Amino acid sequence: MIPVRETSCDQRIPWCAKLIIDSLRLWVLEMHVDGFRFDLASIFSRNNDWSINLDDPPLITEITGGAEYGDVRLIAEAWDPVSYELGRSFPGQSWSQWNGKYRDDVPRVRQK
Repeated sequence: MIPVRETSCDQRIPWCAKLIIDSLRLWVLEMHVDGFRFDLASIFSRNNDWSINLDDPPLITEITGGAEYGDVRLIAEAWDPVSYELGRSFPGQSWSQWNGKYRDDVPRVRQK
């Protein structure tokens, strides 16, 4: 059985974290995708016991530290069902952040 938490793989499991990193790398290097938006991004800051790690979460550190992601836009919706990190403590310092209202308004503006 594949462990899933809400809308994401359980990144605390090594092969799930590897799947996330390998997928991003493929999309950047092979498909030339230049940006990603992560819904429920604060899930990436969870420790094995589900506590929040705001200092050095491994998955965010690996994504942020990868040379291949230097010019890639990383956007976090920095909340999950338990934690709201928007605008204050989300550990991905080079990441942009937006909230659900902004996310919902962008398609409406584009349609005009």
